[in-house]
Amino acid sequence: MVAPEVTPETQQEHPAHWKKKCPDCSGAGHISYGKTYGSFPCPSCGGSGEVFVFPREVREKCPRRVMMEDAGYDPGRRCPPGCIHCHGHSTVPSEDVDVWWVVLDGLGFEARPHRRLGKWEMSLYVGEISTYWGDGGEGETLLEALIETVKKVGRA
Repeated sequence: MVAPEVTPETQQEHPAHWKKKCPDCSGAGHISYGKTYGSFPCPSCGGSGEVFVFPREVREKCPRRVMMEDAGYDPGRRCPPGCIHCHGHSTVPSEDVDVWWVVLDGLGFEARPHRRLGKWEMSLYVGEISTYWGDGGEGETLLEALIETVKKVGRA
């Protein structure tokens, strides 16, 4: 997996919601099959021209959306932009540490966590011989440190 292209809009956003140009339609949102068949919305991006950088496992359904579905509302209904949980994404970032380990591994990094002054810090290594790449992120919890590390790697 290649590190995501980070734009000013996505810099402050959580990596679980980072998007990139759809590789199947090159960001056009549709695929053209010539004059005979015309063009159709891209099945990969649904016509938006963008796809998520990281796999579905890094996102979970918004708690508000789960409550709406349990109450009988349309399961395809999205959360409003003012939702306090997801801010309109209808998904929230996963809090499963194992999922974020897999993301870092997919980016080609081995993260080695250690505690320093009560905080988690990551050291990043690449390649088969584990060459030191640099310092990753840090945080109060291991999850925070992993996510900060993914952000840092995404900016490099």
